[in-house]
Amino acid sequence: MGFLMRVKTDERRQAILDISKEIFSIQGFDGTSMLEISNRLGGSRATLYNYFRTKGELFIAVMEMSADEFLRRAFTTPNHCVEIREGLVNIGFNYLNSVLTPDVMAVYRLTMSESSRSDIGRDVYENSTRKGWLIISQYMKFQMEKMRLIQDDPWECALFFKGLVESQIVEPYFLGINPRPDNQKIKNIVDKAVTVFLRAYSVPNEV
Repeated sequence: MGFLMRVKTDERRQAILDISKEIFSIQGFDGTSMLEISNRLGGSRATLYNYFRTKGELFIAVMEMSADEFLRRAFTTPNHCVEIREGLVNIGFNYLNSVLTPDVMAVYRLTMSESSRSDIGRDVYENSTRKGWLIISQYMKFQMEKMRLIQDDPWECALFFKGLVESQIVEPYFLGINPRPDNQKIKNIVDKAVTVFLRAYSVPNEV
């Protein structure tokens, strides 16, 4: 009985987070009320407050959930066994394919709008972006140890690669200027970014 109750409790909490994320993403923090969330859930505000004492607490939980989801999708463990160019293309494509989604962009906009008055921006960065690119920096360190990349700061190397991958496409998409590109366009962008990156960082004869 205890296990079943825990499962139901976990499912209810997840339902609250999913619905809250949808409403927050559309209406923002200030435009969202606990009453609206409880109405969407089909329960009372008392039930909602049993899980989250304040709207701020709920918002933080939603952002933490979103950061964790993005981390899992965008930063799978790089394959150290494949040739370096293929490995970098896989990293770049997986990252862009995860970033260039309405869901991630909505959360990013929401985080930016609230970061000036809370620590939510720092929390999301520490728990998703920074963690993810630390994984990639370890991949860069591995390639440096194998003498495939020049010796440099692996973290700076990873961020340089991030900048190249994002440069043509992320900001225009975020601002609503360009639609989401298809997979072939993403692949072409990543291929060019990898070429430039290897020109800067590869050990001679490794390009």
